[in-house]
Parts: sequence; C-alpha cells; structure tokens
Amino acid sequence: MPEIGFEYFPSPESNDDAENIAHELLYCDAAVEQWPQFRRELEESGRKSRERCEAIERNAIDILREARNALASALETGDATLMPSGPLLDRLTHAHAYLALHADIEALAGYRRMICPDLDYSFQRDFELAVWEADWNSGDRPPSEVTREATRHYRHEHRLDGVYNTSKRLDPVATAGELDPMTSLGELDPMFPMSKLRPLSAIQLAFVREGLRSAGKRAGLKKEHADFIVRMALDDAKQKDDPAAWRAIRDRKSGQLMPEIEELLETVRQQ
Repeated sequence: MPEIGFEYFPSPESNDDAENIAHELLYCDAAVEQWPQFRRELEESGRKSRERCEAIERNAIDILREARNALASALETGDATLMPSGPLLDRLTHAHAYLALHADIEALAGYRRMICPDLDYSFQRDFELAVWEADWNSGDRPPSEVTREATRHYRHEHRLDGVYNTSKRLDPVATAGELDPMTSLGELDPMFPMSKLRPLSAIQLAFVREGLRSAGKRAGLKKEHADFIVRMALDDAKQKDDPAAWRAIRDRKSGQLMPEIEELLETVRQQ
C-alpha cells in the first residue's frame, strides 16, 4: 500500500538540473492536487484537527502551489527567470521543513543545516519549534533570517528549563543527559514523505545554475560560455580553465549580466 497522501516519484539518480527541477515540479503538483482529499481523511478520522490542517495548508501546501505555478510557467515559456528564487525559494525550503515535522522527522536535521548553517545540532529542538510556530511565513523579512532569530530566542528562553528544582538545586534527572533526539516529536502521521525526494539543496542549486545559464544566454553568450559562468560562480573555475569563455564574459559584464549574476548568487548566500 502506498504511503498515505500520494504516491511520490523516485528520486532522479543523476545530477541533471532539468531532471531535478522537473522532479520538484512533480512533487509540488502531486502534493497540491491530492491535499484536499487527504485533508478530508485527516479531519474525518480525527488524526488532525481542522486548525492543524489549516496551518499545514497555509505553511506548506499554499507555498508548494505557488512554487508549482512558478515552475510550470518557467518550463512552458522557457524563461528561467520565472523559476522560484530569493524569498519564494526560501519559503519553499521552509514549507518542506514544515511538512517534515509531520511526516519525516529524520530529515529535520538536514533542514536545520540548510536554513541555519551556522547553528549546530544543540539548536535542533529550538529550530523545530521555530519552524512549527511559522513566524517565517509572515511579514517581509527573509524567512531564514526570521527562523535563525527565533531559534536563538527559543534557545535562550529555555536554556535553564528543568535544570533547577524548586529548592534551587540542580536536578539530577535534568542533568543526567539528553534522550535520543529523534524521539522528541514522536511518530507522526505519514504525509508527503520526503525520504525519496532529492535534498532540497540540490534543487536550489539547480534553480541557480539554470538562472545563471539563462542570464548568460540573454547577454548573447554561446552555450559553452554561459556554462562557464556556472563553473566560475559555483565551482571556482578560473580564467586559465577557459580563457575564451572568460574573455567573452568579461566583455559583457558591464551591462545587465553582472547584476543578474549577483542577484542569483545572493540566493545561494541566503540559504
């Protein structure tokens, strides 16, 4: 019997950007289309309350729908600039993390590394609380910035919880060591499982690489020269690796090419 929710698609085995992007589109589309029926089943069975389903729809499904529509438009028109980037890509990462709270808790450490790369595993429970509270899905601030700030806030707020007893003495139970961190949320309902989806960081990089190639082509570069932009930006390629491509890129960087590249790379820096 397939996992409750929808039959997800096998993860691409290659590192082909187009395949990874198509895979994310299929995932988002399946989740969005099958959510209404799945929500009815959750509410009728009592496994999830109406309020919790509304939160899932607001903080995950609606974002997957927005990403699906952006991806579909980009693929239909051949315009890579329409692909999710910046704030939408950040929210998409958070939407997957939010679903993981309900369906794939083992993936949550990976999402912490994507969203808060400067915070180690000792922040994990605070990160999960920050994703759960979903302040990242309101306001105009970058979602990752909001989540990092909230994670640090929860860490500070609860750092002494249970350490001292009512006699103001160290509690031996509280100081005996932590339980297995993977038991912290318990076993939750399977829903939109992520275990067979490529790590979202691979999807993010696919978006960025396609955006870089598209910017190069719009600037009039040949395909191989546009590909070299990707190597320079993400693989640390140097002038000596392809002098002709390097000169072609240099000759066009005074126009719109460099601002577009900087904007795309800022997306990488924010993740």
